[in-house]
Amino acid sequence: MTLMASCQQEQSHSPETDQLTVGFRAGGEVTRTVIGDNGLSAAWESGDKMAVWARNSSDDYTLSRTVFGIYGAGDATGVFTATLDAPMPEDRYLYMASYPVPKNVQGTIASFDLPSEQDGRVSGGSDIMIADPVMHGPLTKIPDPDDHSSLRLRMNHILHHLRFYVPANVDLEGELIRDIFVTMPRQIVGTVNADLADPDAPASLVDGSNSVMIELSKPIASSADAARDYACMSMFTDGSSYGADDYMQLTAYSKSYKFGMNPISLSDRDFLPGHSTPVRLIPVSKEKYFRVVMAMGLNNIGETVRKISIVNGGSEVYSYQNDEGKYSNIKIFEEFLGEAGESGYHAICNAVTSGSAKLVFETDHAIVEKNLRSSDIVIDDNVARLELGEVPYLIYENFNNALDSEHNDSYSAGTSSDTNLGGYLLDEFMPVAGWNASRYKIIGGDAIRINCRYQSGAWVVGRYCGRLDTPAMSYLKPGVSVSVKLEYDNAFYVPAGMSYDDSQSDMAFYILGTHEKPMGSAMDGYNYNDIQSNVNVRYFSPQRRSEDISKMSHISHVIDGVNRNTRFVFFACTARNTSHIAANSVYYLYLDNIQASIAQ
Repeated sequence: MTLMASCQQEQSHSPETDQLTVGFRAGGEVTRTVIGDNGLSAAWESGDKMAVWARNSSDDYTLSRTVFGIYGAGDATGVFTATLDAPMPEDRYLYMASYPVPKNVQGTIASFDLPSEQDGRVSGGSDIMIADPVMHGPLTKIPDPDDHSSLRLRMNHILHHLRFYVPANVDLEGELIRDIFVTMPRQIVGTVNADLADPDAPASLVDGSNSVMIELSKPIASSADAARDYACMSMFTDGSSYGADDYMQLTAYSKSYKFGMNPISLSDRDFLPGHSTPVRLIPVSKEKYFRVVMAMGLNNIGETVRKISIVNGGSEVYSYQNDEGKYSNIKIFEEFLGEAGESGYHAICNAVTSGSAKLVFETDHAIVEKNLRSSDIVIDDNVARLELGEVPYLIYENFNNALDSEHNDSYSAGTSSDTNLGGYLLDEFMPVAGWNASRYKIIGGDAIRINCRYQSGAWVVGRYCGRLDTPAMSYLKPGVSVSVKLEYDNAFYVPAGMSYDDSQSDMAFYILGTHEKPMGSAMDGYNYNDIQSNVNVRYFSPQRRSEDISKMSHISHVIDGVNRNTRFVFFACTARNTSHIAANSVYYLYLDNIQASIAQ
């Protein structure tokens, strides 16, 4: 059997004359992706996508994680279509499918993200369904998506739904419930693994959490049995019963109030997959609250952020300890109660809106400080949302915002500048200070190149190597030494037609080194023979000839012994070292997407 590859990408289809659109029906009354107001009826929603596999009689996959999109929405039965590059050969196929599209697949085990933040409608992929595998012929072309092949897939829910409601006699102070925070004694969200070939096989949960924040896309009011107003949540369950000491903890929020609830006993409850359980919200306490929701994006620095702080005027206004060890895309719900809480809430809001506050990310080996802008925060009375952005690389430069600049970049022969090695600070041309170069050209918005000039008389050979120096790794803490992962794209261009034409000879190469020279002074390039005595050489590249610079190679190194003063330096070089009368050539090293992070 040919197994499905892990981390498969969605198939893309280039325009061909034999393309065809195929489709199938999925679901019925038991299938749903968006829960209705009554907490039971539901429909597919616009934008829903399913992944489909079709295994032929030779155990090979004709369709593998092929994405089908919904055609129309609003019914429990959905028509899904995709455009294939070519017709499926005549055969009998075993069809398997899932909703939503899994993030990766190993064999027939699909992995899905079940989020800890939901919207009360189990929409946007918060539900997970696996189709009953079915044998069927090839999917055929459909003249209209309303007309479809006879393939119909029955979907099986592998999650349990909780349906929250507020009884009619409960006083919510005239407000609607907007958020519900749920904590269970077991992990209920995370990465769910399910078998596409056997929907009845128990699913599993890894990297899980026992808490869910439901931010209701449609707030709910107190309601009577005849017209119940529900908010729903998807949760993982293995179907086993809870014990006598197990309780569900609930907190609900209106615009102004935090409502406390008595713990709900879960004794002997099993929460079976594919079922739902109603849960009453009956407040036993209420209190005015204030909240700051902070969102951190991708973490590029290479290790877990342990602490996030907001500092204003040298004083720490707020700090968050990442005790759970979350790595990227951290969302913080910070709650403030009472007069002291209100003061803390306004301290954060005022600091950020002042435009003078700083955000500090701290890891085991690095501290990153960045300015907070007043536009980073949105304040709605007692709730503020603060965008913290991404944690940056130790260094990163893609030259998208660099400005044109060049010195000693010409490859014409006979000019006095051909062998100049003068260095230049690039601060006025680069978005981040600290770069240095010699014999260089910045192609603004694109890349940078440095060059090596080969020049020879009757007996003397000169190899004049341009350089590019990065800023220091100043985010690293004082006194620490770490291994750093350095990545970049590169290519060589060697012009043809020079008095010594090396464009088709494997003579171009570069040297990567490190040093700790300060950033405030320009540094010159070197004659090749002087490089190794002035920098710590870390890498000699293979020798190459002229290349297509539109197809750069991506290179990655792990460099040991890096501290906050370390700078990386590239030298363009040539292996041409024999003398020729009145001979010269030039070798251009193009560099782009230079980034460094702490290696794990």
